[in-house]
Amino acid sequence: MFTINSSNAASELFKLSSELYVNQISESLRVAQNALAERANKELSKPAVDFADSRLTRPQSERDKLQRAKDSFVEEATLLSTVAANLNKSTAVLTEVKTKLAALNAASTAAERAAAAKALDDALLYVNKYANTAGDYGKNPIGKPQNASFRTSDLVVTSGGTGATTFLQGKFLGAEFTLTDGDGKTWRLDRAAQTLTQYDSYPDQPTGTSYAMADVSLASFDEGTGAVTLNTPGGAVGGTIQKFGVQMLDSFFYNGLSSDQDVANAMAALDSALARFSIDKLPFTGAAVALEGRLGQFNAKIKELDKQISEITSEMISEKAAADKALKAKIQIQQNMLALTVGSSGAMVDLFFRGTIKTGSILDNVKK
Repeated sequence: MFTINSSNAASELFKLSSELYVNQISESLRVAQNALAERANKELSKPAVDFADSRLTRPQSERDKLQRAKDSFVEEATLLSTVAANLNKSTAVLTEVKTKLAALNAASTAAERAAAAKALDDALLYVNKYANTAGDYGKNPIGKPQNASFRTSDLVVTSGGTGATTFLQGKFLGAEFTLTDGDGKTWRLDRAAQTLTQYDSYPDQPTGTSYAMADVSLASFDEGTGAVTLNTPGGAVGGTIQKFGVQMLDSFFYNGLSSDQDVANAMAALDSALARFSIDKLPFTGAAVALEGRLGQFNAKIKELDKQISEITSEMISEKAAADKALKAKIQIQQNMLALTVGSSGAMVDLFFRGTIKTGSILDNVKK
């Protein structure tokens, strides 16, 4: 409750209404200050990178498309790369054992011949290892024999979303053989266990007859026809050998390289194996080179787009930083002006109605 001196009622009312008006202005200005600060914080809190910006969406969309295309055939490209590498390893192993056989001569000792025979047998183990580890079972075009015919997986390689495909027919490139006897039974040498085992149907139906290779000897063998006779603890076993893959036989069939003629026979077979192997591996190594080239093109293009996206992102971050700096400066000026306006409003009331000016007011110098 307030009272007005009737003798100066008009003046008092004017003063009161003026103070109320100034207070309203001051409050409005303070509300404006708060709104200004809130808007500034909202602007400053926006992310630096606008992923919806067309500068970014275009290269990102292209990159995603390329990545999908790459993913559609990268598994096949990787498989063929492994196949090519393992085929090259097999070539190196066979070439190395050929060098060891070529070093044998009439003066070679029994120990040297035995060492060369072991090197030949080990080489065939390695060839199988490289073939069988070139891919998973069911998706290996050069290894993992599935039955007595050593049938391997065919491979259809996509070109990465263009609709074209490359067909590679599986071809066993390990080193295996089977012996079919006069009764139609199949015999197979387990190189790791050094045992000769008989099957009704390889590999699922062994007959139960098995001999250690140390107890088996070679009675006769015709490399040209494959006709062979073996002496076993159960009697003579005669039949025909069928070779698969590199079509190279173990040193057992060359009498452990005990004579120069045995070495010559093994060398001739090895030369044929290397020549055949070089031809058989060409489709796989050629496809691997083509796919690696295509994969390299994808990687180069994706890398280029990644660089472009990175540069655009950096540009956006720099733009946001510059905009934030300018906004902060602008807001600071506006806030200072509002503060001065609020202070000036109070000072005006003091000047006109009280005759005094608050310390620090912009009108400090007016009274003086």
